[in-house]
Amino acid sequence: MDDGATIARQYVDLFNADPEMAATGPVAAGITFRMNGSDLPPGLPTLQGRMAAFREAAPDRRVEAQLVVADGSEVAVRYRVTGTHTGVLRLPTGIELPPSGREFSYVGAMFLRIEDGLVVHEEAIGDLVGALREN
Repeated sequence: MDDGATIARQYVDLFNADPEMAATGPVAAGITFRMNGSDLPPGLPTLQGRMAAFREAAPDRRVEAQLVVADGSEVAVRYRVTGTHTGVLRLPTGIELPPSGREFSYVGAMFLRIEDGLVVHEEAIGDLVGALREN
């Protein structure tokens, strides 16, 4: 079985793939999410929706795990996201940001809980909207 840090890196790498790939990654079917203090609906469809929205907004996006620290089933990840905002960003809140054509870069953090080799919970803190508006 892979260790928590390896599983976390594999999970982060999913955000560089097609949304359909989420089902093939180290993700529990009932994964739960908390993004910037708000709960999202649980499950793979939510993850795939987030991935698809991100891909639409920035087809050239790149998400890179910069630092991964594991403590048993809990893993903290500092990540960097870069890309070009060439498509509409559709947020779970219903807000849509039109394409700006600008490059962006921001650093965020995610906290994962892993059980039986699968990510069962993700809590993320990042300011993609701010990065898109500022650059």
